[in-house]
Amino acid sequence: MLMNREFVNLGYQYFTLADGNTFRLASKDLESWVSDLPIPAIIDEAQRIPELPLAIKERVDGIESDSPIFILTGSASINKYSLGGQNPLTRRSRQLTLYPFTQRELAGINRSLIDDLWKGIPNESFRGSVSKDELRRRINIGGFPGYAATILHMSENERNLQIASDIDNVLGESILPDEYLDKTIAQTILQELFALPGGILNVSRLAAELHYDNRTIERYISIFTRRFLITALPNLRLAAHRQTIARAKIHPCDSSFTTNALHRAGQDPAANPSLFGGVFESFVANQILPEAQWSDKRAECFYWREPGKNPKEVDLVLLCDHKLIGIEVKSASTIRSEDFNGLRKLSEDDRFVRGFVVYTGDRFIKESDDLWAIPIAAFWKEGAFTMEEKPHEHSSTSIDLIPQEKAVIDASIFLSYCHEDNEHLDGAIIRLAQSIVAEYSFQFGSSLSLFTDVDSIDWGADWQRTLDQNIEATNFIMPSITPRYLKSGPCRDELTKFYQQTENSTNSMILSLVWQDVDKAGFSVENDIAYKIVKKHQYRNVADLQDLEPQDRAYKQRVRELVSELRKVIERNASEAVGSHPLPSSVPAKPTDEKGLLEKMAEIAEEIPSFEEACNSLLESMNNVVSTMSENPAPVLKQPAAFINWSAAIAQDTSVDLEAMRKNLTGINDAWLDLHNFIREAIEIASQLPNGPSKSELLTSIENTLEGIKRSSSMPPDVKEFESQLQMIQTLTPRLRPLATGFRNVFATFSSIESMTTDLLAQAKLAR
Repeated sequence: MLMNREFVNLGYQYFTLADGNTFRLASKDLESWVSDLPIPAIIDEAQRIPELPLAIKERVDGIESDSPIFILTGSASINKYSLGGQNPLTRRSRQLTLYPFTQRELAGINRSLIDDLWKGIPNESFRGSVSKDELRRRINIGGFPGYAATILHMSENERNLQIASDIDNVLGESILPDEYLDKTIAQTILQELFALPGGILNVSRLAAELHYDNRTIERYISIFTRRFLITALPNLRLAAHRQTIARAKIHPCDSSFTTNALHRAGQDPAANPSLFGGVFESFVANQILPEAQWSDKRAECFYWREPGKNPKEVDLVLLCDHKLIGIEVKSASTIRSEDFNGLRKLSEDDRFVRGFVVYTGDRFIKESDDLWAIPIAAFWKEGAFTMEEKPHEHSSTSIDLIPQEKAVIDASIFLSYCHEDNEHLDGAIIRLAQSIVAEYSFQFGSSLSLFTDVDSIDWGADWQRTLDQNIEATNFIMPSITPRYLKSGPCRDELTKFYQQTENSTNSMILSLVWQDVDKAGFSVENDIAYKIVKKHQYRNVADLQDLEPQDRAYKQRVRELVSELRKVIERNASEAVGSHPLPSSVPAKPTDEKGLLEKMAEIAEEIPSFEEACNSLLESMNNVVSTMSENPAPVLKQPAAFINWSAAIAQDTSVDLEAMRKNLTGINDAWLDLHNFIREAIEIASQLPNGPSKSELLTSIENTLEGIKRSSSMPPDVKEFESQLQMIQTLTPRLRPLATGFRNVFATFSSIESMTTDLLAQAKLAR
């Protein structure tokens, strides 16, 4: 996925050995297949043919290039084959592992934690408290995009089921050549490893407990390592020739794996301090190991343990350029002097530079010039470290993919879509957006920047801020409209957030692609605020593209039409920015609003009563429905005839209230869109006033108005609980489907209003 999204547009050809035909062709005559490949090329699942690295070597020998000629990727590590066990691509290649996100990466900090630990100056005034609940939540969710970086909120139970399913799928795939794997044995051993995070592996003990021989345990651990399920840290204390996996310290590649394994074993780390200490240690390791690949200090990672009856130990040691730093982990909120004992012993090594004890407190504590206690929150919060000099620009870690002149970017497109829709359409939504970008470049010689990863931001990344930044940098949002899109809270939020900026900026546009007739699903422009926004702006029906291939003439024609629409708007924006060209006659100019703040405040005051009245009437109708159904409970499902008669009676008794709900929702949508525009413009005007009592009073008035809107559009708890029941009942009988749809539309609208109101409040506070 990463290769297709980031590299194919740069000219790389993509091939995957997961495809049966490709695999058979490559296996039959590997040298000829490799020599005939167009370069630069990506070969996915490269581990399936062990001799591939040698064939690649033969192809690249003699080719001088500063850019990668081949990119080999795989869902298992691509190991050393041929040439007597040596890697034939030594000095010709660089290996990278795609780890789960660290908390720092999720927070959008692009400076490596390792560089901060190595050469940063701890900020003793830094305060970074993190509650036990928040820390446990971060540990439980971990860093995999599917769990940590999705705006689709998962319950803990849903996440546990998903993790178990994902691990089961990984163990069930035949992704390594000539590999035999018994799934039952694999799951048993893996469960034990996950349940002992941060422990030093004792193969003999594990074999005895599980009743397998040592060689079986070691073979499966090797498989888990190659499949990126666990990380095995060697002991720095041992000589290189004595390193074996039997003496390694084992960490899951992500803390979510361990908490899931403990959950399935009926263990609760929160209730067991010793167990939580191991989980916390693995969580810390998961924050450091991934960043070792791209930091200025390209460190190797070890643990350190001396021999003897009462040995000293350091949980994690980073070694680079014959220098090292040690990291000890303590799952406590206070630090004692003896917590530094392992680091003190390690400091006797001439290579020692500094050491840290990571703990759950809120501040740095200086033990000595080279020993510090560091709060865990410093890993993902800005301001924890200061730098004496500007960090290097990571020139040594960058990869120049294709030497070329920097492309001219005319505009950016933010593709807003539901991943389930894209999967159902076999990737058609993303494929259409990519086709538009390619056609635009072909026609005009310049580029469009496409942002498609819209479902990959959540709590750990301060997703609200990150999403806002992406939207601010985007000229177009291209929502892919389907019934599922309009029912998705995150998708609706993206659209309404962009809408706010669209109304405020001449160079932001909404161009909706309608992939399915949403009117049949109960959405109407009058009763759904998100759909109303779609209809208010440009939109194109592309439902017919579902059954077309990109090479079809009709498909290409539609792409050219969409590119033409985009080009018109881009040219209009460019002419407005320069001010020397008239607007195209096909694109109407945006009228100039010369109203001042007082006029805006007056318009707000005029709209508020009708909005509040519609909200009150709507909630009254909904409460009537709730009362009707509460007073007439449904019969048991064992009596289908009685249930059908009951649903018909309920539909009849609530028909008047349902019609009132529809009418009031239309009024709320109309009033809110007007109110939103008035309030946004009032905030902008007020922000330009000089600071003083008058400005503060006006902004306070606006904030009070917004708080009143939030109260008016808040849903009573009993109505919220009722909505889920109604959705379940409508699956049993279609008679109540209109009622369920009406409630769903109300919830969606009120959710959008709440989100947009929250954003306006934030803008008002910034204007002070």
